[in-house]
Formats: sequence, C-alpha cells, structure tokens
Amino acid sequence: MILTFDPSSSAIGFAAMRSPGDLAQVGIIRPEQPKASALTRLPDMLDEARALVLDIIPSAIAIEMPGKHARKHGKQTGAALGIYGAACGMVWQLCRMLAYWPDERLKGMQVLAVDSGQWSRSSKEARHLGVHAQFPMYRRLRDPGMDASDAVALAQWFFGQQALNKQATQERIAV
Repeated sequence: MILTFDPSSSAIGFAAMRSPGDLAQVGIIRPEQPKASALTRLPDMLDEARALVLDIIPSAIAIEMPGKHARKHGKQTGAALGIYGAACGMVWQLCRMLAYWPDERLKGMQVLAVDSGQWSRSSKEARHLGVHAQFPMYRRLRDPGMDASDAVALAQWFFGQQALNKQATQERIAV
C-alpha cells in the first residue's frame, strides 16, 4: 500500500492505493479552524496526517513538493508560496520522522519528495476529471481545491514510475 499527500496550508489531499487502479482510500485533511493562521492550521492537519500514516501503515509515502524553479503555485506567489512550501516541508518531515519511529510496522517505509513539475504533466482540471472518471469512490464535489484528486493522480504516477524502474532494471540484467 502506498500513501500520497498533496499538501497546502489550507488542506492536505491524500490517497491510499494498493496497486495501480486499486484505490483504497481518498480524502482531504482540513484544519479545525480554517480561518486561523497557518501556524495554527498546519500542526492541526499534521496530527491527522500522522494518525492516517499510523492507521494505513504504507510501504511508501510520496509527497508533492514545490518544483525546483517554483515561482508560483496555482494562484499563489510571494509569502503565500512560502507558506505552501512550509506546509509541504512539514508533511515531508513528519513522514520522515515516522519512518524512523520505533514501530516495527513502519520499518522500511520509504518517504519520497516528488517535484510537482516531475509528475504533473497535464492541467489540474484534466487530472481531476480523469480521477473522477476512473474512481467511483472519489467525490468530485467534495474536493473544490482538487487536492484529493491530485493525491490520486500522484499515486498513479508513483506506480507507473515503479513499473518503469523495474523494466529498466530487468533490461540492465538481460544485457
């Protein structure tokens, strides 16, 4: 099982996928006080993200991170972009800490930071519609920021990368 996160300062989209096309869980973590400052919202959402990881016990976690040359994220620029980066970094750090947690169930869990420009080749709207068409359990109207659909699309990308890496390894062995 893999778990993916699409973090922001106002919501964290997540998806748990057993295998390509086999979506186990999808949702959005929202803060209890959505109008509170980012310093209040982020720790609140991290508590739920931690509980989710401990409930699912994934073999790998992939987290969307700002691209190398990010100057904007959606409509965000300037200080808002910094807060987005902080949210991504906090989720990544939480997951890395859990990978070293003294819990045998988490032993060997991989934590990957995925550059947003590396995996998201189509528009957010196109990914959103594709996820809606492929996965009946995904509820489009409950995901206005398309955070959960991006988490699902990231999980699909992750499995595709695993397949490519496995094929490349097999080709190297065959030579």
